[in-house]
Parts: sequence; C-alpha cells; structure tokens
Amino acid sequence: RLFNTVAKNPEWIADSNITGNLVKMADTPALGVLRGKWIIPSIAEDINAITVANTQAMGIYLKGLNAWKYGKVVLNPATHTRNIISNTILLDLSGVNHFRQAQLFPKVVKDYLSKGKLYKLAVENGAIGGEFVGGEISRLTMFYNAGSGGHLSKLLNTLKMPFRKLGNIYQGEEQLAKMIKFTDMLEKGFTPQVAAKEAQKWLFDYTKVPHFIDIVRKSPVGAPFVTFTFKSIPRIAEALVDRPLKVYKYYALFNGWNEASRKLQGMSPEDYARQTKALPPWLFRTIGGVPANLLMPYRDKYNRTQWLNLEYILPVGMAPEIIEKGILRGGVSNPFFNIIADLSKNSDFKEQPIIPVGSTNLEAIQKTIEYVYRQLFPSLTPAIPGITKGGYSFEKIISAIYQRPDYAERIRGITPALLDTLAGLKITPLDIDESEMFNMLKKKSDIEELQKQLLKLQHPAISEKERERQAEIIFKKMQSVLEKEK
Repeated sequence: RLFNTVAKNPEWIADSNITGNLVKMADTPALGVLRGKWIIPSIAEDINAITVANTQAMGIYLKGLNAWKYGKVVLNPATHTRNIISNTILLDLSGVNHFRQAQLFPKVVKDYLSKGKLYKLAVENGAIGGEFVGGEISRLTMFYNAGSGGHLSKLLNTLKMPFRKLGNIYQGEEQLAKMIKFTDMLEKGFTPQVAAKEAQKWLFDYTKVPHFIDIVRKSPVGAPFVTFTFKSIPRIAEALVDRPLKVYKYYALFNGWNEASRKLQGMSPEDYARQTKALPPWLFRTIGGVPANLLMPYRDKYNRTQWLNLEYILPVGMAPEIIEKGILRGGVSNPFFNIIADLSKNSDFKEQPIIPVGSTNLEAIQKTIEYVYRQLFPSLTPAIPGITKGGYSFEKIISAIYQRPDYAERIRGITPALLDTLAGLKITPLDIDESEMFNMLKKKSDIEELQKQLLKLQHPAISEKERERQAEIIFKKMQSVLEKEK
C-alpha cells in the first residue's frame, strides 16, 4: 500500500530525474511499482531503510533456520542411521535390491574414497551434488567458517571442526547412495547421463524444487523439511505402479515379524490387538496400511513389551502427520512458529503441559526457557546446571544411566536408550495396564475440560443461537473423545 500510494503522487515520483535532486530506486522486483523510479530524497531514504531492514532480517532468520536444521539433523547421530536405512529402502524401490546394494557397496566406497573413475564420471554428469548438506543448507558454510585472525577466531576454527566433519559424513552417506544407483544403471547398459538423472531422481537433489516448495520450507509458518516429503512420495507412488511387489514385501515383512514375535511371546491375537491400541497416542499405528511399529520378540526386566518405531526410518517424511492432522496441524513444523504455538496452549507434541499446574512465576520462567532451549538446540546438547535440562537425547541417556523414571514413570535400560539416541532405533516400552489407565485418565481430563467449556456458554452475553451452535460442536468433540480407541 505504501509503494502504491507513493506511485500515485506525481509530486513524489517521476520516470527521470526531472528536478536534478531525485533518488533513483533500485531495479529490483522487491520494490514493485517503484522499481527503477526516481523519488524525492526523504521518501526514498525511508523506503530504502525499510527494504534493507527487511532483507537483513530475512537473512538473519534463514541463518537461524538453517543452523537449527543442521543441529537437528547433521549433529544428531540418530538421523545418520535413519538416513542410511531410508536410502537403502529408496534404492530398493528404484530397482536396486538389497542384495545388489551389498554387492556394489565395497566397489563404490573404494572408488568414492579414492575419487576414482566412477566418482569423476558421477561428478561430470551431475549424479552427485545438491545433497541435503551441500544443497539445502549450504549457507552454513559461510555461517560456521566466518571470521579470521585473532585468538577468538582461532578458537572458533577449532570448535567448528566437528560441525564440518559431521557435515562431510552426512553428505558422504547421501552421495554413496546416489553412486550405488549410478553404478547399477551403468552396469545395466545405460548412459552416464541417464544414470545420473535416475540417481538424482531417487535419492534427491535438494536444490531443485518448485518455487512454492522453496517458500514453504523457508516460511516462518512453513515446513523446513518439506523437501524430502515432496520428493519421496512420488517415488513411492511410482514404485507402487511399476514395482508393486517391492512395496508389498515391506507390508508382508513387518506383519510377518509382528506375528512371529506375538507367537514367540505366547500372546493371543486379542492380547496383541489390546497392545497395539494401548501404544502412546503420538505413535502412528500404521502408515498407509503398513505397520508403523514392530513388536520385539522379548520383554524387558519389568515384563514390558518392546516396540520399534518405524516412522522416521521409512522414507515417507511428513506425509502420515499431514494425512492424520491436516496440512496446518501436521504440515507446519517451523521451530519458531511451533514454540510460540506450544507455549500459547501450554502443551507439547505429546500433549503434556509445558508449565505444570501450580508452578510459581520463577518455575514457569524456568520451564519456558527449558522448553525453548530443548526445541532449538541439538538433541545431545548437555544441560546448563541450575538453568535448564539438556536436549532430549542427552536426558534420555542420563536418565537411563541413573535409572530415573520419565514423565510416565517408565524406567528405560541403557541399551534401548543408546539405540534410540545414537543409532536412531527408537524402542518404546509398553506396560499394558499402565497405558490403559493413562488413556482412561486422559479421556477423563479431556471430558472435564469440554464440560467446563459447556458451562461457559451459560454467560448471558452469548445469544441462544450461538449457544446452541457452540454446544453442538462441544458435544461432537465429547463423542469423538469417548469413541477414540474404543
């Protein structure tokens, strides 16, 4: 509106420097109708200040967002394992089965490390490049490597080495997967150009996305990791059409595993169904009909069943959450937006209160700082004594070492804690009686909250028509709570 207002006033704007004292605006689309125009100095200065400030703010925001993505992915050992498993599944869906991958792996690794003939051919034809670290968050090279001279800069150069090394490892994992596909295609008689195109198609070039997706992954109310979902879902769909048995075998494998584990534990089909219903509400039961949790064939020392979660291992990205919760609730995953949203409703993604009921002002401040700290920093970030707990993975390891119960009074062993935090294999212990009691108490709490909302409708300022409309909505919510996992 400001630009349009200025553009409509002939006393402020011109197509040339008619007075000799006008300021020429930059030739950039960001200035809209003022692009390349001549404007009186006082207004030109204000507009330039606004646009420069906006550019600087966006630059700072994107640096912060990319640093967060780097910390949550590259600096998290668990994501490396999950990334490797996802890549092997994508390779399998593309037509390179797991046995073939094992055959090619030694050859490809040797060539990759020595930058041999295959590596050079892959680089020349674009088979590698545009990986997550080298593509989507490449700005971090400048972010971590900025500064020179002085003692502080030398210290920072020392500290940044782990960041660079882990980034190289993650990029290497991505490039090795692409080179396996590239090599397989070459050995099947395809040209290097076709092989390179297929490698980037199935293992993804993060730099090549539509403008809309680029906006979504950078937007404060968007999804920073939407690129993977955008790239992976069409590949799964293609495999379903062209190689349906490649997809079906995972369905059969996971169901067969669960059936074998059920029988090994002497569990009846009814008990198994009761177990799956009692899994925590934040875990998906199935993903597109495929089991999302594997029952392990053993129990822990507390006689709890053990469930391996597959959500972050299967290459489906954010698709299950979007399908279950909708594009807004399941799709928006920007950390800055989510932190504000979670604090405003005082509830985390597990629907646990961030600030416990009855907290003092000091306790509320501490819990808020703790929540923000754990959301923004890498999962293995240590605690700050007297101020905040460490990252989620750090606390899981410490709790397992000292046998501290979690929020649900569950005590985890050190082995499953390390498998979860370092290897990315998240195993959830399940006590069926505790879980059913927890779910019953949660239902009771939800119904009580809805009853409070009904009582508020008795306020005289609310019209009868509006009262009936709101009451109908609340009753539907009550029905939904009562029927959930019935």
